[in-house]
Formats: sequence, C-alpha cells, structure tokens
Amino acid sequence: MRIGWVFDSPDYVGGAELNRAALEKEAPDWAELVPMTESTLAAGMDAYIVHNCTKFRANRITAFGDAPVIKYVVDVWPTGDAKLRDWFLRKSAAVILVSPPLRDWLRWTIHVPVEYAPSGIDFDAFRAAAEQWGESRSGTLWLGRAWPGKGLRASMRWARANDVDMDVYGFGPTIAAAGTMYRGRALPQDVARIMAEHERFVHLPSAPDPCPRTVIEAWAAGCDLVTNENEGSLWWIQHNPDELPRAATRFWEIVERHI
Repeated sequence: MRIGWVFDSPDYVGGAELNRAALEKEAPDWAELVPMTESTLAAGMDAYIVHNCTKFRANRITAFGDAPVIKYVVDVWPTGDAKLRDWFLRKSAAVILVSPPLRDWLRWTIHVPVEYAPSGIDFDAFRAAAEQWGESRSGTLWLGRAWPGKGLRASMRWARANDVDMDVYGFGPTIAAAGTMYRGRALPQDVARIMAEHERFVHLPSAPDPCPRTVIEAWAAGCDLVTNENEGSLWWIQHNPDELPRAATRFWEIVERHI
C-alpha cells in the first residue's frame, strides 16, 4: 500500500521530526511511505498520514481525493490554516493524538474517531545506558529545545529554590536563561548517555506539552522525574507504561485499523 507521508519541512530537527523518523523506521512491510511536503503533495496514494502541516493551505485538500487520511497530532495545533484544520477534524478516517491529556488541551472539537499513540523512542538505547551507569549516576539535568513554554525558566527557578546545580543542554531562544549551568547542545547520539549519568531530570513546562520525548527518554534511562501537570508523557508512565516501548508498533496498528 502506497501511503503519502505528509509533513512540513522545518529548518530544524525537534521532537516532532525525531518522532516521525522513529515511526518511519518501524513502518511495516505493507506500508510504502512516499514522503511529501507542502511543495510535493500529490494525488494518487492509497492513503495519507499527515504530520505537522502548518505550511499547507486548505486548497491542497483536493490532492487527497477519496483516499483515507489519518491526522497525527503532536501539539495543541496553535498555527496553520484554520479551514484545513477543520477539514482534518471532520473528514479524517481517524485522528491520532500523542496523549489523552492533549484532547483536553485542544481548543478544537474532533468529529472523527480518536486514537492515542505516544512519542516513540529507542528504548533499548536508554535502558542499556541506564544499566551501564547503574548507581554511579548523580546530579540534575534539563535537556531539550529551549522554546517559550518548554519551561527552562521555571526549571531554573526550581533549581535555585532547591539549591541544585543543574546541567542544562539544549538550544533555542530561551537558552540564555541557563546562565552558567549551560553545558552545550547535546548531539542525538549522546542523549542516552547524558541522561543515564544523571540521577534526576527536570521538565516544568509553562504551557501544555502533550508528550515530550525527553521525559520518556529520562524515565527509560532511570532518572527520577521532576515535572508538572502541563506535560502528557507522565500519563503514559502512570497509566500505561507498557505501551511506551512499543509506541511505533501501536501507531501502525492504529493506522492499519483505519485505512
């Protein structure tokens, strides 16, 4: 089955892009993924899976024809063409959200079947790193994209209030808030080791963060978590942790049910 694999073409690699790559890697044999961006969206697929699409306009809807469309939603969908968003929420074969809390945080009503699949990570890598470092781990970590709402400033206030010297890794417009605690921009291949070296991981977003990969990664690496009610990964950890190692498998099982 030929599936249009539709996504924005951002100039950076964030959680949504890493999550999409994880799903691509675990695509089943029956799914032939055809990558499509706003400039290459084309008709003729057996089905379409649409990731972030903030650059798309509603006039592109005709490209889908009568093929089933699944919309994968990883954030609160704050930007993009309102008419296109409404079409997805009314006409998709299904909408997949990354966590149940996201449905409460969305401002938009979903009129089609809703499914849930968490962000996918390489669990084996983080579990292996945890075993390697064992009880030698120490210290506190903040790691991520330093973007408004992601909670770096709140995490820094927490660290100072608790007299904690926190190691901060990341990039983005608010990274200067880390001050002397900034340790640089972590390479993807180093994240498992960095997390496994630390005893505690802090993530205190000031805005809804539906299913941050870093929280799942830190949990898989054995870190104690300091977080709050604004992030959705904790729902999976508390209510359905067995689904986290099989996130990509769960995603494709959902897709197969609806196309």
